[in-house]
Amino acid sequence: MKKPAYPTLFKSKSIDGLRLKNRITRAEAILRDNKADLIGLARMLWVDPHWPQKARRGDDRKILKCNSKCDACIQLVMKGQPAICPRWPKEKRTAYRELFH
Repeated sequence: MKKPAYPTLFKSKSIDGLRLKNRITRAEAILRDNKADLIGLARMLWVDPHWPQKARRGDDRKILKCNSKCDACIQLVMKGQPAICPRWPKEKRTAYRELFH
């Protein structure tokens, strides 16, 4: 394998949280078993900013789930528009849109 042209500062294994299917227990097991050094939660936290609190309480069923096949928020950002999650309740989407108009 060819060495990268840039210096490697550190090597780590990471997993996108969406690949976990939003399962808290699976994320914990992956970290505990050293299968990853970190788990990316960006989109999961975007759709449900209370994910950490719900996870801490074990309220997995109350977490608003991000659909891994959806990229509506990313598409909006690519168009220069605010990222709005279609999984948010209608009131939240409306209020968020009004912030930018």
